[in-house]
Amino acid sequence: MHFFLYVCLPVEEAKTSLQARRRACRYLEKEHFVSVARFCGHCDCYSVGGRYSGMLTLLRLKGATYRESSVYSEAISRDEKRRWPLKLFKKCFPNFGGRIPVGRFDVEFDGYEDDAQLMTRFCSHN
Repeated sequence: MHFFLYVCLPVEEAKTSLQARRRACRYLEKEHFVSVARFCGHCDCYSVGGRYSGMLTLLRLKGATYRESSVYSEAISRDEKRRWPLKLFKKCFPNFGGRIPVGRFDVEFDGYEDDAQLMTRFCSHN
């Protein structure tokens, strides 16, 4: 089973995205989020971003461009085999600048720049 967990840090604890991602990893290790012992910890492994890399950017887009995000969500839900997320994203957000937040298959352990962001307001998945 896969799930994601948001780790929130005080702004003073990291000046850059990389510092924030590394700080989050240290926090999870300190709190024994992952444990090598049997039936210990909450999971057997983790990474920053991982299969959910880009989620914070998608949530920001949803808040800033509700119409485009709704069109994208509807198109993705019709693409049952998830074959075209990159193509659909480019069609729905033609002016998007930066690393596209979908179709990431080469995510490093500590994720991408946008996997840690300064959040100034609540973003909802619904």
